[in-house]
Amino acid sequence: MEAPESGMTQAGKDPTGKQPLRVTDDDRVDFHIAEFQVVKGEVTELLRQTSTILTFAISTAGGILAWLFTHPMSPESFKWARWLPLGVSALLGLLALSYLIRTWDKGDYLQRLEQEFGAKGFGFERGPRKHPWLIVATHLILWGALNGSTLTVAWYWHQNSTDGQALPNTKDSHP
Repeated sequence: MEAPESGMTQAGKDPTGKQPLRVTDDDRVDFHIAEFQVVKGEVTELLRQTSTILTFAISTAGGILAWLFTHPMSPESFKWARWLPLGVSALLGLLALSYLIRTWDKGDYLQRLEQEFGAKGFGFERGPRKHPWLIVATHLILWGALNGSTLTVAWYWHQNSTDGQALPNTKDSHP
């Protein structure tokens, strides 16, 4: 009789002779090493994404502000549109914060795996944990500057516009 299509023989063993439901210590170590590599790659990608999100936030806020400077609109529309850059940068800032928190969670998991393997005192996730104030301060300064500048522009427009436009004669300067 032929072996089933799953690669198992009739006796319930795979062709290599191992029992399929028995997990050895070697299998566990191989699994954890593979999992460690995947999680480490995810952490690297999350850190890369936080920088990308900041770049998108700056570009988007700048693009919206440039559009508002150059396109006339009704005072009622402008009253709400001037707050768009702040709203976009604040939402993207929250997304970056969630990625940073997720990165630290994964770093804690990697640290636990390293301890289980007996590796003490090294690992890339220990670096951010030694100086978390540096990462937090850098993000606070950059996001604070972005949100502060968009808030300042919106507030300035609110204080200095009579017809809903920041620039004098903006409505007249466009055909």
